[in-house]
Formats: sequence, C-alpha cells, structure tokens
Amino acid sequence: MASGMRSKLSLLLFASLSAFVNAEVTVYTSATGTAALAQYTVASTDQTFLNPPAPPADFNPAFFVQLYDGGMTGMGNPVSGGLFGFSIELSVAAMLMGEKPAVIRPEFLNYCALLEARGGSVTIRVGGNTQDKATLNMDGNPNGRTIQKYKGTDSSKTETPEVHFTPDLLLTMAEISKLVNANWFFGIPFVNSNADGNAALVLQQARSTIGQNLLGLQLANEPDLYSRNLKKAPTYSIPDFMGDTSYMVQNLTITEPILAGPSVCCFWSIEQLLDAGYLNSFQPQLKYIDVMHYPDNNCADPKPDPQTKYVRYVSHHEVQNLVAPYLAATNAAILAGKQFMMMETNTASCGGFPGISDSFASALWAADYAMQMAYGNFTYGL
Repeated sequence: MASGMRSKLSLLLFASLSAFVNAEVTVYTSATGTAALAQYTVASTDQTFLNPPAPPADFNPAFFVQLYDGGMTGMGNPVSGGLFGFSIELSVAAMLMGEKPAVIRPEFLNYCALLEARGGSVTIRVGGNTQDKATLNMDGNPNGRTIQKYKGTDSSKTETPEVHFTPDLLLTMAEISKLVNANWFFGIPFVNSNADGNAALVLQQARSTIGQNLLGLQLANEPDLYSRNLKKAPTYSIPDFMGDTSYMVQNLTITEPILAGPSVCCFWSIEQLLDAGYLNSFQPQLKYIDVMHYPDNNCADPKPDPQTKYVRYVSHHEVQNLVAPYLAATNAAILAGKQFMMMETNTASCGGFPGISDSFASALWAADYAMQMAYGNFTYGL
C-alpha cells in the first residue's frame, strides 16, 4: 500500500470511529399499526466508566517496517480509502439520512463529506434484519412517510418490525451521491422469495435509481438465524438456503455480477457455504462473498459485566483471531475473481457494551481491526 494511501486511510478510520463503535441497536415495542420510536440498549448519554486493563504483556511500541522502492511482489488486494464504511438499518434509514431528496439531513451529509475528504469516498450499506421482509410501495405509504413500520412476527432480540418504504428512500440515496462520493450496498427482500414480485421491484428500482453508485445488492441477511428468528421453518438448513438462493437468482433474472452473499454470521461458517457450492453455483451473479460477525454480544439477560470484557478490546491478538477464520475464504473468493467483505460488524451486537463501545479503546480496536481486514484481503468492512 502506498504511503499516501496509508495516510488517507488512517485519517478516514479515525474520523469515522466515533460513529462506528457505538454499536447501537434499534428495539421496537409497538403492537399497533406503526412501530414505536427507536429505543437503545446503550444510550449515547451513558456515563459508564470502566477500569482500563493493563497493557498486554507482549506489547512492544517499537517495530520495524521495511519499505521498498519500485514496488513489491506478492502484494494482496488493493485497498481503497472506502475500506471502512458503515451500515444503516433499513428501518431507520430515512430518520438518519432524510425523508426526501430535497430534505437531506445536513448532519448526515456533513459526516459523509468529512469521510470523503479524508478517504476519497464513503461506503454505506442500507439493509439489515428489516430488509428481509421489506416492501417497496411505489404509490407511497398510508402515513405519508418514506418508511412505515408494522409489528413484526419474528422472535429476534430486537423485535424486528416489517418495513414498507417508498422510492423516496432510493432517491435520497442517489441525491446524497450527487453531493458527496457515497457508494452504496442495498438489501433485497429474501424471505418471501419474490412470490409477490416485490423483490424484483426493489432490485429494479435500486439499480435504476442509484445507478453507478450502487456497489452491490445484498441477497439474504444472516440466513443462519432464519430458523431461530422464525423467519423460516425450524428445520431451515444450508441446502434449503441454496435452493432459495437459486430460485431468487433465476426468478429475478440476474445475469451480471452484482450480488453480495451469503451474509452468514453465527451458526453456519463461510466454509460450509463454499463447500455446498455457493460460489460455484452463483459465480455469474456474485460480485462479493460476504460475512457478518460481531466479536461479542450484549443480548443476554441479565447483561454481562462489561469490565470482564474490556481486555479483549486492547489485544492485537484478539483482532487477529477475528480475521483469521476468513483467510481461506478470502483466497477462494479472489481466485474466483470475486471480492470478499465484512457486510456488518462492530464491537458487540445488541447495543454494544457500556464503557467499551463508546470509549477511545474501542476506537483504537476498530482501527486495528480495519487494518487487519485489509491485510486479510477484505475489500470493505461495514
């Protein structure tokens, strides 16, 4: 990596970390027509302070880096300034970005401009749990808003609502890209397998509206949790997922590489999907092989003591261990002419840990994590 790119990337990372490491999660509790306002398991005003652990015993601040004139052999994937982006849950996208193309939230636009100034571009993914059952209403929502939420039926920890959105969301994304160099991933509804034609409509509108700033379309979101979250049958398996993906690819008539998948996170490994033929079967349609992973979670009840977790976020070895399980898969993807990426990650799921996820220590952790992903030939980490 050239020294100029290193400096740009470092500035981008540190500029973006304050937003990236908070790891907030939206919880919905309304049982009526529209979901309640978002609640957060770790509030931005939380004042938890922890005792910092001792530095790792093998910590050595002095190290040597050999630079060579004229380039080097054996280099990995090129790393862009947009390596380290962020994900926005579909259900709150309009609240964060703006309801209409003409009323983009200035603080969001300023944040994107800040990242662009340091990295050359900003990479944003809109999707998440709420993408899988999302409905695009071309004629608008009954409440007149860009996004309308209804009480969901799954059993996820975040009580995921069912989202209806309008073309204004995609138009807002496109307008943002006219003002700053923002490039997007967008999630395609997967659970209903395009039975009503909705997934095809989302795909068509996302491609035509966002245009050249559309990096890819995410097909499925954490399918290894579908059975546990009651999105699919309790026996839902990798062969079932392969069949659903095959049906979607054929039904949506996707013929060029634009998809990101399989987006597994928790109970299926990426190696299991590759062994099942995911890459070979969908080679023409895939642009990215992607995964999703959090190193820990705050989902348990009662909540774990964050003080006991702190030491993991000041250890470079822990960061190496986060990336190591994917190195074989990144090589397989690159050999097949595909890019490998982390579609979603953070300090911890279910809101992060108070005193850790909003601390300077986690900012350093995230910078280390991003560089380790770059070392491992990841194209993006969101």
